[in-house]
Amino acid sequence: MKYLPQFEYVVPGTLGELCKFLHEHRDRSRILAGGTDLLLELERIETRPGYVVDITRIAELSGLRDEGSHLFIGATTTHTNLGENRRVRQEALFLSEAAGSIGAVQIRNAGTIGGNIVNASPAADTIPPLIALDAQALVVNHKGENQLPLASLFSAPYKTALSRQEVLVGVRFAKLPPGAGTSFVKLGRRRAMSISRISVAVALVLGTDQRVTDARICLGAVMPVPSRIVPAERGLIGGLPGPDLFEEAGERVAREILRVTGKRPSTPYKEPVIKNLVQRALAIAAERCVSK
Repeated sequence: MKYLPQFEYVVPGTLGELCKFLHEHRDRSRILAGGTDLLLELERIETRPGYVVDITRIAELSGLRDEGSHLFIGATTTHTNLGENRRVRQEALFLSEAAGSIGAVQIRNAGTIGGNIVNASPAADTIPPLIALDAQALVVNHKGENQLPLASLFSAPYKTALSRQEVLVGVRFAKLPPGAGTSFVKLGRRRAMSISRISVAVALVLGTDQRVTDARICLGAVMPVPSRIVPAERGLIGGLPGPDLFEEAGERVAREILRVTGKRPSTPYKEPVIKNLVQRALAIAAERCVSK
């Protein structure tokens, strides 16, 4: 039977208390939100912190706020709450779909969007939709708060630019304009509770002439850090949605990923799959534009 290493359990009640504690004990502290990743690390003795800091009772880190032109999602919002929230489903359906695709019900009930982001797994499902939304990360430390593009937070697989004394408060993104459609599709090794092997998040905006006026594409699990596939996005602008346009976009995405990652043993398999998933995601997003 495995036992967790000994540590002191700390439960700050405010953001100020948390920042002060992390400033004083930053080298010996690990943050606990949902615990779906940290507890596994502790069990495997990969991590031996002096303090485990539970942030789930800090009100500023929880919940979703409609700020008019923007939505704010607190870092301790669970995947279940995110997936079921009416406002998120209305303004960013693909983010709701991504949250609803994570693990089993128990994982979604405990796991948080902040944990999914800070863990920085290339296969994290909520990150591609957030990148496609140009989300901003709100980060705080003992000196104050800072806002930066979420995409700039990721430095390498499983690594972020956050220091030990910084905390992700939440993410904020602008609502998509009327006429927008989104989609999230993923490929795993089985139909349920699978880690993404490839995921695609797409947002499309159509003009009054039904041509594409804005396109955003972000893939998960295939690049070292998540980023939008700009060449493919540009190729869609001004085009009429359809199989030919989407096939060309899928090819552009595959070429860009190959340029970034280089040719690998899995390339002959992944390249056609990426093309197919991108085409499927674009078709779904376009259909949702038309259906509004």
